[in-house]
Amino acid sequence: MAYKYKLREEEGAEVSPSNREQVNYDVVVTPKGVSVEDTVKALETLDNYGMYVSNMRNKASIQKALEDHFGPVIPAKRKKMEKDQGFPFPVKTKTAIDDFVKSLTSRPTLLKYKVKDDTIVFPKSGNPAKDLTKKIIDVVMKSAKIDYSVVDKESVDESVNKLDQEAKIYFMQQVKLGKIKELPKDPKAEYMKIKMTKKELKEVIREQIKNLIK
Repeated sequence: MAYKYKLREEEGAEVSPSNREQVNYDVVVTPKGVSVEDTVKALETLDNYGMYVSNMRNKASIQKALEDHFGPVIPAKRKKMEKDQGFPFPVKTKTAIDDFVKSLTSRPTLLKYKVKDDTIVFPKSGNPAKDLTKKIIDVVMKSAKIDYSVVDKESVDESVNKLDQEAKIYFMQQVKLGKIKELPKDPKAEYMKIKMTKKELKEVIREQIKNLIK
């Protein structure tokens, strides 16, 4: 697993494995001389992935399609099926497999990314190991003749931010309903301790919908 460490800022604390926090890093690509839109098009073009097209064969649906097209892996089983159907399966070579995978896939599925301003962010979650992600990106960019820079940027856990917002909304609703006098000092921590009843949950959702409508 690829990760770096971020030291806790504690005065007088000795640096040791217990004083380290694992920090995940996303891969951030900034295209040079071309637009982000053109770079995304390059990432969505299957032919740009070169040798990595073969990596797409790992999906169960692709594996089944390959077996249906090229026949079973077991020679005896394949020969029997060829005899029963009256014609042989196509010759199974790497080129034939890659071409077949391309014909099944409308767009590449190896990398997950999102556009943020003038950059393309490849989150750690949902992507291969960081070094492999960078290698795949490099192959795509070189195939598309796109110059770019790449950096590692500390991941922002969006689920944590979402939890913060949910906690604030919940306690603001509780204040409005007169169930508490003021917001707690640490809304998220208190929110985690509370198991909302269905009625309270509906009230929170209803309030969120009202705010969205406004």
